[in-house]
Amino acid sequence: TDISINIDPNNAIIIDDGNDGNGLINPGELVEINIPLRNFGSITSNNVQAELETSSTNVSIINSEADYNNIDPDSWEIGSGFVLEINPSTVNNENLHLKINITDNSGEIWSSLVPLVVYGGDLTIQNYAYIEKNEISDVEILIQNIGSQSVENLMGELYFSGNVLTVLDSEGLWGTIS
Repeated sequence: TDISINIDPNNAIIIDDGNDGNGLINPGELVEINIPLRNFGSITSNNVQAELETSSTNVSIINSEADYNNIDPDSWEIGSGFVLEINPSTVNNENLHLKINITDNSGEIWSSLVPLVVYGGDLTIQNYAYIEKNEISDVEILIQNIGSQSVENLMGELYFSGNVLTVLDSEGLWGTIS
């Protein structure tokens, strides 16, 4: 066709995360993303609009539509932006499963996957505990963060749903784990 619109591979997706300003998508953030689109065709694409969707339960799209106006051949534009809210429990390198659907006045529809992941913590328990029958034991829980970002103010609760063990102090505080 004479018009072909898609994500511009030569320009980065702009991420405005406001809070900490690191330019990355982190768990618990409200972010605005601007996706550059390029006209790979030979005629101008008029009134370009895009809609963002996801199949992930860890992202809510607050503003799913962006306007791009007109895009000339072999040119690119940054749209008005999409707003996403990231679930605080999202882990490091989790794919947001975003898809952009692009339309213009010609009636054509183009779709593309949006390659964005979350940068966050990914916690694992590093030890086991053994408790003897009829004994009271202190249990130390070692946690390692294998993610790309620190986890701050980490708190946890230990619980057991059976009747052979009683947890006397169920709360744990680890602070920041890098």
